[in-house]
Amino acid sequence: MIKTLITLLSLTFIPHSIGQNSILQTNKIEIDSILRTEYLTRILPLDDFCLFVDSEKDTIKSFIDIHSRNFSFFSVNKQDTVIIFDGKLCGGHESGIVKLYKVDKGQPHEVLSRPGEISEILGSELLIYTYPCCAEVLNIITPFSISTGEQIGLSHVFYSREDYYGIIRSINQDNQNGFKVNKDSKIRYSGSEFDKPMISYCDGNIRNIIGSLPMNQKGKIVKESNCKNWVLVRIDSMQTSKGYCIGEYYQRLIGYEEYILYGWISKNDVETE
Repeated sequence: MIKTLITLLSLTFIPHSIGQNSILQTNKIEIDSILRTEYLTRILPLDDFCLFVDSEKDTIKSFIDIHSRNFSFFSVNKQDTVIIFDGKLCGGHESGIVKLYKVDKGQPHEVLSRPGEISEILGSELLIYTYPCCAEVLNIITPFSISTGEQIGLSHVFYSREDYYGIIRSINQDNQNGFKVNKDSKIRYSGSEFDKPMISYCDGNIRNIIGSLPMNQKGKIVKESNCKNWVLVRIDSMQTSKGYCIGEYYQRLIGYEEYILYGWISKNDVETE
């Protein structure tokens, strides 16, 4: 049966575009509905997927009816097959989750589990966006290998969801203007000195200040604010242990000892290079 499944998989996939900005080294595939059901049946026991109350009558059908649309199949290096779940395990959960399963001899094995959602797939690279829950403010976008599930680069950390699309463009481009700070300055999570969070964060802090930047700190300018008085900047190689609002849980999510920080600085405090 396993040999039959592998043979069917190699014969029935149809490569097609993942997205407009994607590099098609990794192909999303469509597989035979019988084979798809077989794979999903094997994935069901691997996690706590929510089912209908009367699911005891037909657990498999309940699982497929609820969660099937959140699964995608990919062919990697024309040899390996991976299955990605991108959704919520249960409808009432605050945040979603991304799970990556690698198929070995017809059996899926989980190789990655990460809170959040898929931000983008670029070739063999999977960007996962872990967004803040409840009273938290921290946003993290981290690259992973779609073939192994391993983290393959620094996390991109920011504090306002409004900056998401500018930051995604920054991740994919390398032509931002360089700058350096011309005096000791503050970096903030919004382009205003007077913005305040609705509730206090980080030991009672009710300001939008992420932290301090020393004179001559270098980075890249991502974009200007509409009033052109503030710039959204990117600073590489920040120390995770010294991050603002980064406790042990977020240090584990960031993964490395360094990360890439995004925030707002007054335009008067920067000099372009």
